[in-house]
Amino acid sequence: MTARTGITAVLRITVTALLLAWVVSREEVRQGLRSAEFQHPWWLVVAIACGGVAALFAAWRWHACLRACECPLPFVTALRISLAGNAAGLLSVGTVGEDAVRVALAAKHLPERKRALLASVALDHVSAIPVMIVVGTLIVGSIGLSASINRATWITVGVSFAAFMGTGLWLRFFRQELHDRILGYVKKCLFSPGAATAMVISVPLALLYHGIFWCAASALPLPAPPVGVFSAFVVADTVAALPVTVAGLGVREKSIELLLHKWHGVAPALSVKASLTGVAILALWAAVGAACLPLRSVKQTLQP
Repeated sequence: MTARTGITAVLRITVTALLLAWVVSREEVRQGLRSAEFQHPWWLVVAIACGGVAALFAAWRWHACLRACECPLPFVTALRISLAGNAAGLLSVGTVGEDAVRVALAAKHLPERKRALLASVALDHVSAIPVMIVVGTLIVGSIGLSASINRATWITVGVSFAAFMGTGLWLRFFRQELHDRILGYVKKCLFSPGAATAMVISVPLALLYHGIFWCAASALPLPAPPVGVFSAFVVADTVAALPVTVAGLGVREKSIELLLHKWHGVAPALSVKASLTGVAILALWAAVGAACLPLRSVKQTLQP
């Protein structure tokens, strides 16, 4: 691990701890977290199932991208590597680490296709963006929010888009050769049947992923309509996707607290508990993925 990677990890952990401390700093939130009970615990079982099926769909989408980039990995191998990448991303080093682990482990099976493997990961992310924007906008718009909230939603989408473009510009100026290679592969593969399949898979994958948090909220006595809860988590998770904290912790909880309180007057403790429960379920499946994570390969991946 390089000094830069170590410093970045320390900063993210520090920001995560500070944000979580801020979220639970109020006495009403702390008491609410202790007193709020799961009135419908079977929804937690459904949430766990959603996490498992979402992991399968995530591996399926990447497998379609692998095929589009002419990387012949069996689905079972892609599933194992995808689970391992999820573990790395959620439990430690974020999206960049998740992608690095996926490429490193896949390269052990296809050592001559490293560039194509990088392109498959890039295509995996690109295939999710149109669906994320369309589904998020339709869901949020369908509940008839006020103009001010709609502005906040568009600001959220704009910030996420700016972060995506910023990453591309950073690669363009500081890693131009890598940027050109990846862009070339992505342009070539976007029109392949595998890319179209990946975009279609992104729809149920997005619903399943956000369904984890919706089911966690449904287990609590949370006084908000189902569409409103789902929409709030879509927006909050978009904000949490920014690489500021570990697994979006703190950012997601504060965002969902503000949104559900503003939209439906939900008590902050209930929103925070629903969000933390969803994160715990993601961590459960990440632990499953950790069993597929060869530590020696990860260590070699993160070395300069």
